[in-house]
Amino acid sequence: MTRRGPDETVKKYRIAGGVQLIVYPTDKFKTTLTNILLHRPLDEGTSAAALVPYVLRRGTRRRPDLAAISRHLEMLFGAGLDVDVLRFGERQILSFRLDSVQDRY
Repeated sequence: MTRRGPDETVKKYRIAGGVQLIVYPTDKFKTTLTNILLHRPLDEGTSAAALVPYVLRRGTRRRPDLAAISRHLEMLFGAGLDVDVLRFGERQILSFRLDSVQDRY
């Protein structure tokens, strides 16, 4: 178990729709990790939902292809984007992970 100092208090925020944001602040690293985990039950839509992270990683309206996404991540000093789909018991977890350099650096 990691001890946290007085400036490293875990903060929890409730967001609409049953979404919860948990923040673990620390000064130990020069990077910021943002990890979005979307939990859903295993059901008939599981296969379609599993495609969503990989489709979004290939392009969006503002970044229409993988090259545009890569260029934008490089502009953020080599930020990294990763997606994954996991199964945890009877739940499906869609994971979006972004590593970036902290603003002060």
